[in-house]
Amino acid sequence: MAEPQKPKLVRFSGSKSEINITAWLRLFEEVTSEAAAVARRPQTIISLLDNDALNWYARDIAGNNMQWAAIRAAMIARFENVLSPLVQAQRCYLQRDENIAIYFNKKMELLRKTPLTAKDMTDMLTEGVPSQYKCNLVSARLTTPEAWFETALQLEVTLKKNYFSTNKHKPSYGKPKPSAFMAASKDYKKSKFKKNSNTKPPSPCNICKRNGKTEWHWHRDCPQKQSGYNSANSASSRQSGNDVSGQS
Repeated sequence: MAEPQKPKLVRFSGSKSEINITAWLRLFEEVTSEAAAVARRPQTIISLLDNDALNWYARDIAGNNMQWAAIRAAMIARFENVLSPLVQAQRCYLQRDENIAIYFNKKMELLRKTPLTAKDMTDMLTEGVPSQYKCNLVSARLTTPEAWFETALQLEVTLKKNYFSTNKHKPSYGKPKPSAFMAASKDYKKSKFKKNSNTKPPSPCNICKRNGKTEWHWHRDCPQKQSGYNSANSASSRQSGNDVSGQS
């Protein structure tokens, strides 16, 4: 009969590792629990370290003939989070990309390492959620983390339903299509032009004034505009003809 395959343990990389050093060492000791493996733990662990952890082990542990208990204590002192679990729990909040279950499990892992009572843990769970959760949780007068979790899950479902229901009936204020926008702009310009055409100008027409008349209309609407231009051209032609005659 074939022997059961030994479980594989993920490498520990140091300060940036996703797994806690104490939890990782507990797993390491589990997979090296046989008598022969226990004696070789200081050597076996080298093949399961990486990055910062491997550099630290080579610099501070290797060659010092340390017993496993001393190596274990040194690793925890070096790679355990410097902040106490209580401080970490106080800084743990429900993030936008998390749900209640993820937040609860993450924070309770820290709170279980503290001497807080069940009521104090429950209050700290409430402190880490947004106000729409907090008001309902405080009024529920919860005293255990388990009761808090059940109530928070129900609130999560209710708040999501309310959010989607509100946004479903919210009117859309999208931009108009380019063609419709351009058409509206053209209509606006036309109406604006008509309005300005019917408005009295601030001064009499300069073209009419040069012809001895005082007319109150815009220069662009002056009936003398074209005739004045033709008269000016005729006068210029006559003047040019006289100059030529004089020279001859």
